[in-house]
Amino acid sequence: MAISSALMPPVCTAGFGIATGQWSFVGGALDLYMVNCVFIGLATVIGICVLRLKRHGFADTKVEMRVNKCG
Repeated sequence: MAISSALMPPVCTAGFGIATGQWSFVGGALDLYMVNCVFIGLATVIGICVLRLKRHGFADTKVEMRVNKCG
């Protein structure tokens, strides 16, 4: 829920700015969107480190190979 409330308003503002031709809205909104994305990712990494979460294990090696191939 917090991610959607942090990311949706800047995206909507950018869309409004594009629709009305107010490019300063677009720039400011996309700037805020990028800052939010960076800090959400940073908070995720810090949270994983603090909680000392283990890597995901796979029961089936075929599934593991398919997942590792995609990403």
